[in-house]
Amino acid sequence: MTEAAFAADAIRHAVEGDAELLAFIQVGIDAADHGALTPQADVFENLRRRRQQRAAA
Repeated sequence: MTEAAFAADAIRHAVEGDAELLAFIQVGIDAADHGALTPQADVFENLRRRRQQRAAA
């Protein structure tokens, strides 16, 4: 593979990755706009429970 081809491939992957990240972020923004959020207390409770389950395993 030539340096130019490698650079082109790297740039393409970077652009695709950025587009995927932006799409993922937009899904979260859209969910927030529609009120589909999980309260912080619930998130931390779920994390605490998962940590306890892992410790018990």
